Amino acid sequence: QLIQTLFRAFDMLNSHNPTGMDFKAPLRADTFSSQKQKMLQLSTMLMSLRLPSRELVCTSGRRMSIISLAFSLKSVAELAQKLFDSAVCRYLCTYRLSQDHLEMFFSCIRQRGGWNNNPSALQFRYAYRSLLVHADVRPVTTGNAAPDFEGIATVAHQRMHGSNDDEADESPDTYIVTATTDHDYSSLGYGLTNFSSEVVAYIGGFIVRVASKSINCSSCLEMLVQDDIASVLIFIRNNGGLIMPSALVIHTLCTAEHIFRCGEEQRHKNVDRLVIQSFQQFCQRHEQSLQEVGHYKESPAHVIGVIKLILKKYVTLRLREEARRITEKARGAYVRALLTKQILFQHQ
Repeated sequence: QLIQTLFRAFDMLNSHNPTGMDFKAPLRADTFSSQKQKMLQLSTMLMSLRLPSRELVCTSGRRMSIISLAFSLKSVAELAQKLFDSAVCRYLCTYRLSQDHLEMFFSCIRQRGGWNNNPSALQFRYAYRSLLVHADVRPVTTGNAAPDFEGIATVAHQRMHGSNDDEADESPDTYIVTATTDHDYSSLGYGLTNFSSEVVAYIGGFIVRVASKSINCSSCLEMLVQDDIASVLIFIRNNGGLIMPSALVIHTLCTAEHIFRCGEEQRHKNVDRLVIQSFQQFCQRHEQSLQEVGHYKESPAHVIGVIKLILKKYVTLRLREEARRITEKARGAYVRALLTKQILFQHQ
């Protein structure tokens, strides 16, 4: 009886279909008197529940769920009463009063911002834009809202300058524009777009983090992150834990990406073969720059070993990603999360 009572309470607070029946029916003006009576009865029954020790559940340590459900029934009943008395609507689907949609949206925003409970306007803009692209939200012609082409107003981060108070502060947008113009990887001759180069630089931070666990030489570690390279994508996604790779790492990975895309039509791809081809092309392109590296003059074997290690980590990661895409394409539409009864017929 308790389970049935809870089911009825949840059904009345989660009605979707305007033509639903019984407890799944929406609140209608013509039948609201009986519906309100049922809601108040359910609320009273919930508040009168007792534990085996004869203590009221609403006064015990686990009272919040019962009290919240009971007061939700009363609140929805009073709200519907005011709406129907003022003739605002003919029926009310109670699922529209649920805050689950907002909580899920806020959770997605927090997830995009590194679980930050107080994001800035700039962080919210990038998180909101990412969600729009991920959900493939497109404007409709049947809606009652017009698109807003004005961007979100952001407040520039202000810094304290002890020596010169009149110096203008740089906003994050200005920093992004400066980074884009100062480090344009599309002009390096790798055949990659600026976006692809930024993605390679972003992956380079992860490669440096993984490769540094296998390197014991302090000079080699400094060589991987010694340059002040400004990556737009890393700046946007960084919450304090991302690594900014050096120019040597970025050039190395861009060369590997170029070789990987050139051999995309090959039937079989070998890790060692791609590493050797990438290393040969890197040495041909940047032989003079490699000679200018201070640690290369001291220990050339160290630098060569680090470059090959970085190339191997990157090629392995790219092959794994390509294998995942091939598997998804051969598998077809993934129905396990949607059609749980048909997964046996889809071999998933």
